[in-house]
Order: sequence, then structure tokens, then C-alpha cells
Amino acid sequence: GNLEVTLRKDRKTEEYKEIMNLSLNEVDRIINLLNNLNLLASSKFKPLDLFKDAVNIGKIIDEVVRTYTPVLKARNIKFDMKKIMRAICICDEALVRRTIENVIDNAVKYTPEGGSISLEVSEDQQKINITITNTCLAINKEDSEQIFQPFYRGKNVTVRTADGKGLGLYISRYIMRSHGGDIKLNNTYGNLFSLTISLPRK
Repeated sequence: GNLEVTLRKDRKTEEYKEIMNLSLNEVDRIINLLNNLNLLASSKFKPLDLFKDAVNIGKIIDEVVRTYTPVLKARNIKFDMKKIMRAICICDEALVRRTIENVIDNAVKYTPEGGSISLEVSEDQQKINITITNTCLAINKEDSEQIFQPFYRGKNVTVRTADGKGLGLYISRYIMRSHGGDIKLNNTYGNLFSLTISLPRK
């Protein structure tokens, strides 16, 4: 609709740039949704095909967190991180990055202004664990039991402005299980939400 209206008459360069930026953002959103739907369809039949290599999980986390720094500052959200500098894993880097992005993006979206997020990385001989905890609105039992279902969005979302289709956590778990790992909801108390990503080292 924006593109059609824009083409009805000549406009200033600045106006064209603004509409192109809006359209590009919308195209990116649609591509992301289509990719998610493709993964959703694949998850019904088989694990993902993985392109594995030695990956530094700590480096991925640093890069993802850096992209959210402006948002965290603007909303006065405190971010604490405890991680191992070289947590090396044999995995599909693009898919693991996508999982970490999904979980951090959820944490940022649902943390109220002035709230806090913590991220901790631990490891043993078999696996690497990434635990992300954020303050949030109170979560009821039904929501906690359904969060990994595709297209499910919690009742509290209706009073929030967070975008989403309810596919992120489902797809993240599919990616982790394709690696032989998992993603699980931890015990939550009061206004806290906590997830742990477990990824086999080899």
C-alpha cells in the first residue's frame, strides 16, 4: 500500500528514502516469517540438516547482545552477563545464532522498562548451557505449559506492544533438538522468566 501511494505522484528524495526503508523492513519481516514457517513444516518430519563446524558460542553471544545495546539503554534495562570467553562447540553456527537471537529478542521484548536481564554460560565435558533470565509480567501456569507450542502467545501479550507470531521458541527448540540438545523452561518465581539452552559440545 505504501509503495502504491508513493508511485501516484513525484516526491522528494527524502520521501522516497523513507518509504523504501519502511518497505525494506516489512520485506525483512515477511522473509523471516516465511523462513519460520518453512522450519515449522520441516519440524513435523525430520531433524534439520546441519552444517557443523567449531564455533565459539561466547563470540556469538557478544555479537548478538551488541545489536540490542541501543534498545537496552533506551528502555533503561540492566543487562548482566557471565560467560566463558571460549566455549567451543561443534554445531551449525547460523542456526545456533538464530536460537540465541530468538531467546534474547524475547527477553528484551517482554522485559518492562527499568527491568533487568541476566545471561550466564556454563559448560562441562558434554554440553554448554546458556541460561537467560528476565523480569516480566506475572506468568500463569497455562502460559508456562504452552510456551513451546507453535503460534501460542501468552495472555499478557494482549497488553503489550511486542510483535511476533508465537514461533520463535518452538523453532529454537527444534534447532536445539536437531543438534541433540534442548531448550527448557526453568522454575520461575514471581515476575521472572528463565530459559536454559543446552548444546552438546560435539
